[in-house]
Amino acid sequence: MSNLARAAGLTGFAELALAVGIDPYKIAAEAGVPAAALNDPDMKISARAICLMFDLAAERSGVEDFGLRIAENRRLSNLGPVGLAVREQPALRKGLVQLARYIWLQNDAYTVDMEETGDIAVVRLGTPGWLGRQNVELSLGVTMRIIRDLLGETWRPQEVLFPHPAPANLNMHRRVFGRTPLFDQDFMGLVIDRADLDAPIVRAD
Repeated sequence: MSNLARAAGLTGFAELALAVGIDPYKIAAEAGVPAAALNDPDMKISARAICLMFDLAAERSGVEDFGLRIAENRRLSNLGPVGLAVREQPALRKGLVQLARYIWLQNDAYTVDMEETGDIAVVRLGTPGWLGRQNVELSLGVTMRIIRDLLGETWRPQEVLFPHPAPANLNMHRRVFGRTPLFDQDFMGLVIDRADLDAPIVRAD
């Protein structure tokens, strides 16, 4: 794969960087992200460069939950046509199927898989080994936001799983996911109630 991503994945980066006292354009240049990408959501850029940019921003600002702060304000509309295809499905299951089918249009470094077992379902994100912690947390946070956009703000998963160690402060994780995640897991994903997959998407037209 080419590992290219829409620059829409940078939405909110510049604003947060400035808020925590770092220069977004300087960080972008250092990571190899074109300055124009911060203002053109449809530009295709290196997913590796985005990964480096977020990790540098967290390191330089000292904000360990930088990626999650970005994710907290993301919406389904940030996915462009992919978000529209997801939103217009009759129920969450079909919405997630469309997300899995078309995620490569947003970022071809990712895959989305869904497994159903008994009363639970697992929404698993597949990522390359070079993906940094900030992008891992951003990606799962965005997945959480997508489902909440579809089912409502009160929805929350049964479990949240990350492959990396726990940070010193979990306040932002609890705020974004509505529960304390599990860390040092074999994969990253959300464990949800299987019945939620049949929940209707009320905004679908």
